[in-house]
Amino acid sequence: MRSDLRDRRIALAISVFVFSVFVLRHLQDGIYRIVPKFALEANTGPVWSATQDREVIRSLKLNTSTIEYRRYCFSARQNKDTKRQSLVDLDWPLLRDTQADQIAAQQLEHNGFDKACHQGQILHVPLDHFDHLSDTGTLMLGVATFIERLQQSLPEMARWLAGTNSKLVVILRDKSPKTTDLQAVMDIAES
Repeated sequence: MRSDLRDRRIALAISVFVFSVFVLRHLQDGIYRIVPKFALEANTGPVWSATQDREVIRSLKLNTSTIEYRRYCFSARQNKDTKRQSLVDLDWPLLRDTQADQIAAQQLEHNGFDKACHQGQILHVPLDHFDHLSDTGTLMLGVATFIERLQQSLPEMARWLAGTNSKLVVILRDKSPKTTDLQAVMDIAES
């Protein structure tokens, strides 16, 4: 009984140590956020629109005649020559008066979204890379989904599973799977 308790304490200490090393290793370059691949390709503004901002301000019954709204779009593009320490110079001043809109004077659009940004800036970010690769060949990961969703998520799965030796088991749930679609999914998964 004492050795069982001792083994548990040792296992707990090792787990805490491994977790601490994992966290410290990821924080040595600073905290960062992985940008999804689909977000890197779009050059549109944020989903939260100016119309929604104006509605919130109006609901608070603030004096909207003195509030100006500015919308700027920033798009991330991966670039192999960019380092984490790279700086970005804006092509335009951040607080330019010509892009200010008077909220009280503007009519709201019916669809809830404003048109695309008047001006945008592309931010070059470094390519994703991992210094450490784990061998998780003893794990078997599974997913049950539809063909369309699997095709959309395969690039992300390939990114996170690359070099890990993990097995991926897919159960397709589709009422009438088409042979050509199944073959296309298999081709993507094998590449």
